Amino acid sequence: MPPVWKTFAWWHFGKARNVICYCGQRKAYIIKKLTTLVILLVFLFVSMTLFAQETDKKKRRDPIQCFEKEAKQLGKILSTEHIEKLIQHFRENRPLNRWLSIIEIKEYIEPLKDKNAYSFCIIAELMKRVGDYQAEDYYKKAIGASPDEPAYELFYADYLRNFRGAQRPLFPEAEEHYYKALKKLEELKQKKHRKAFDVETQRRVERGLIALYQQDGLPLLCWKSDIIEPKRVLERPFVFFSTIDKYAKQTTDFDEVDDVRDFTSEALFASSKMRLNRALTEDELKNVIRSKKQCETLNRLRFRYRYRPALDIFYRYREIDDAQITNFFEPNKYNDVNLNEYGMAIEKPLGFSQYFDLFLKGTFKRTKREGIIEFLPDTKEDINHFEAKTALSRFFGPNKANLELTYVFQDIDPDIANPPKRDRQIFASTLVLLRPLYELRFETRGLEIFGGIVHDKEKFGHVDVRKNDYFVGASLKGFELSEQLNTFDVTIQPTIFTSEVEGDKSQDNSQYRTNFTLLYRICDEEKVPGIPKKVMGTYPAFLHLAIAIRHDIAIDGPKDFESFKAGIELNTKFFIRSFGETKVFGTTFLASLGYYYQHFHRLDRDLNLFSFNISMGF
Repeated sequence: MPPVWKTFAWWHFGKARNVICYCGQRKAYIIKKLTTLVILLVFLFVSMTLFAQETDKKKRRDPIQCFEKEAKQLGKILSTEHIEKLIQHFRENRPLNRWLSIIEIKEYIEPLKDKNAYSFCIIAELMKRVGDYQAEDYYKKAIGASPDEPAYELFYADYLRNFRGAQRPLFPEAEEHYYKALKKLEELKQKKHRKAFDVETQRRVERGLIALYQQDGLPLLCWKSDIIEPKRVLERPFVFFSTIDKYAKQTTDFDEVDDVRDFTSEALFASSKMRLNRALTEDELKNVIRSKKQCETLNRLRFRYRYRPALDIFYRYREIDDAQITNFFEPNKYNDVNLNEYGMAIEKPLGFSQYFDLFLKGTFKRTKREGIIEFLPDTKEDINHFEAKTALSRFFGPNKANLELTYVFQDIDPDIANPPKRDRQIFASTLVLLRPLYELRFETRGLEIFGGIVHDKEKFGHVDVRKNDYFVGASLKGFELSEQLNTFDVTIQPTIFTSEVEGDKSQDNSQYRTNFTLLYRICDEEKVPGIPKKVMGTYPAFLHLAIAIRHDIAIDGPKDFESFKAGIELNTKFFIRSFGETKVFGTTFLASLGYYYQHFHRLDRDLNLFSFNISMGF
């Protein structure tokens, strides 16, 4: 029998061994459970991350609201100075606490706390409102921060089309971003990530493209641009056909407005020493006033491809009844004038970021004109017409200035033996200062102040005839009497006409005209940013009612042709959609119908006049 102490030791050793074994088993059990828990937590974390990403996709923020909500409301509430300070805070990463404390704008400032595509777009829209050329950079930042989002491409394209450019949109750049938006919309559709606001974006992109191409006319040929799928490619039009057709009964030719000067100059020349050498009778003066029935058609092919200049090839025919006094010894006998003209023009808009926008255009026309030469109404003239036009625009804060310069030279060759030297030079300049309304998408409305001159010198052998126009004016476009009523335009334009004949002061004359126009928008295209409802197979863009009033008085020379004229016009723009599976464009039409009453009070002569125009492209 072993000693007691050994028995006691073995008993405790066994207990300790059992405890150690138990602890080891317990440790393995705990490690196993912990491993299971860690795996479960990792699985839950990954699942929640994927779910959050999927939820984020489902809750993709509506980018249209950065234009319709934040930018628009901040533009209405804040002054130009405060908008500029807000932009500066954002640029310099300065806290926006002071802005967030203002209850009226807190909701609209909140998205600017984060630097993302949405906030970049808001800043770009605000920069547009204050004329900051860096808006272009922030539109690009928004696109870069959310490369799959088509709406930011749309906003940038709208900016290039409607606010940038001198006389013309920055066309190639705007077209490029509209088609990038279309491509991204197609990609979202294929991935089934497309949301309700993407449908609205699609409609706005389509409408923006129609507005971009509206002057071009009917698309004839397309080139394949962006690949959507291996067998699907977006098509862009590059050859267009347009036709502009006019018919009227007016006192001037289609491209003239100075009937008071024309009638006065005709009467003075007929009564001069070189012709009748006496004053015209009242009946003769009364019959100098005449309405001219006339029609014109202009047909044009336009080629516009990528970033190359647009090229036009065109033909024009014009016919005017009783346009010219045949023989100034008999001032009440008239003959018709016919014109056949063909030519070409090339134009290019250019954008110089941070500086200005530029538009250049050159035109050559070859014209055959019949009916202008006195005593020889059937004799023709050949005219080589050279024209250069440039326009320059720049923002000065929220205001935009546009300067347009035009120079025309005509080499006139009458089809007679030993013709006198005949040529004509025209120089015109117009300056427009505009304070735009920046929430608009299709037209630059606002307060407009303008002025200009036209200097026209025509040579008849050794005699020069000089005509000058001087005009200024102001136009308030887009004001509302209340939120329920559509917008109005009001324009007033004073003009002075002068005429001088070298070496014969008796022929000099001048007149003063006041023009007043009130335009009421029955249907306003700005009310529908996307595609409007279809009406009789077409999509109406606008319907305007215009009332025009003018008054002419003599400054120098006879007062016989002073007159009052009032008219009413109905103008409309509508388009048809030429869309297919890979075609996204349309054709725009303009039409106008007008009636005018003109009263020559000194000769008690009344005229009822009208005009009708319709064009596909313009």
